Amino acid sequence: MKSLDKSFQGSFALQADAQKVLAILKDIKSVEFLAPGVQSVLKMDEQNKEALVKLKMSFGSLSFDREVLLSLREIEHGVKLKASTYGLELEANVFVQKADGGCVVNYSVSAKSTSFAGALVLNAVGDSVVKQFAEEFEQKIKKALLEVHAF
Repeated sequence: MKSLDKSFQGSFALQADAQKVLAILKDIKSVEFLAPGVQSVLKMDEQNKEALVKLKMSFGSLSFDREVLLSLREIEHGVKLKASTYGLELEANVFVQKADGGCVVNYSVSAKSTSFAGALVLNAVGDSVVKQFAEEFEQKIKKALLEVHAF
């Protein structure tokens, strides 16, 4: 079975300063309340660019419950989050742009199979997994940025 790729994109507006939003996204300590499925941060590296997290997600009868290394890299006007688990490479790119009265957050979430098992998972539930991950990411980031960090 060849490698499979699935992706989902979205955007939303926030009444918040773009630089403040970007600063929160660039801090890996925020991953606990921003990344879908993350239950807790177990350990962070000294540069705050990687975190070992407890991940728990369910998609129908499929459930993920394990420790995963999550990496964060700053990119122009945003961040890139990456993780690998169960033969899958997961990636989220988040970009923040200034807009009238606040900012617009654009994101893309993708999953790529790196093994036969990962390809089976993506083939069976890939679209719903990536879409659910993206929707949960949008909900969590809105909640975190609007409620936790009250702009």
